[in-house]
Amino acid sequence: MSYKLLSVSDFAKFEEIHDKGILELTLKSWDEFHDVVKIFNNNTDYIWRGQSDKKEWILNSTFDRKFPVANREVEPKKILDNFKSKLKDLQQTVNLDFSRDFEIWAIGQHYNLPTPLLDWTKSPYVAAYFAFYKKSAEDGAIYALNRVVKRLIVKEKDSETKEVLAKKRKVEFDFDSSHFSWSHHARLIAQSGTFTKAYNGNDIKSVVEEFWLKDSREKKNYETKIILTKILVPNTFRCDCLNSLKSMGITHGRLFPDYAGAVDICKIDLGIDDCSSNTPKK
Repeated sequence: MSYKLLSVSDFAKFEEIHDKGILELTLKSWDEFHDVVKIFNNNTDYIWRGQSDKKEWILNSTFDRKFPVANREVEPKKILDNFKSKLKDLQQTVNLDFSRDFEIWAIGQHYNLPTPLLDWTKSPYVAAYFAFYKKSAEDGAIYALNRVVKRLIVKEKDSETKEVLAKKRKVEFDFDSSHFSWSHHARLIAQSGTFTKAYNGNDIKSVVEEFWLKDSREKKNYETKIILTKILVPNTFRCDCLNSLKSMGITHGRLFPDYAGAVDICKIDLGIDDCSSNTPKK
């Protein structure tokens, strides 16, 4: 399968840094974000993520941030089994297929359970919301990741015969969510959500760099291609961003269509956050 990748030259008008397949842009206004989105032009080979630009927060899952690599085989099963047992006590999960581990992880992910999954979205503007909806002194960071990186394969060989026994991707995409229902996955559906899962606790940035270096050695001409883009939006444009997103209908209520989301909106309306998705102001 071929993947459509953008090139460094596509972003010549912006202040940019490019290294090992990773492009970093620093925007001078919120309007420039619209220009960036136009360059991507609905390229579905890229998925998006927004987060506050905390330097210590690399692109890996909450599980990988909380648990050391040595516990990756034991702790996920303990968490998953415990979560399943709690879900089975709920009346609304009577029709949930508990044999589908990914679906259970997906539910937990959207309610802050530490899982091996990392949240992404198919919408750059939903990603922008997540970069800014919580008040922070940090700049917002919006990431775009190309699915081509899934081609980075680990080959395991028999120590005696040198025969390749198995292949495993360093990062997995495109989990099947076609059967997900609104009753169980309202947040995922509302957010146009998707996930990545990095094996062995690798963060996405290091996986991209490894892919780019491997590809450079094999001379596949990805030297100027953009695999991961980090778009830095200064915090001074936070309210411009949230006002713009509100005009598009991207609000907390739309992305969090449940009681917990309503509580968050209530807190915002009570003035706990002075610049919010619900009542943005300058």
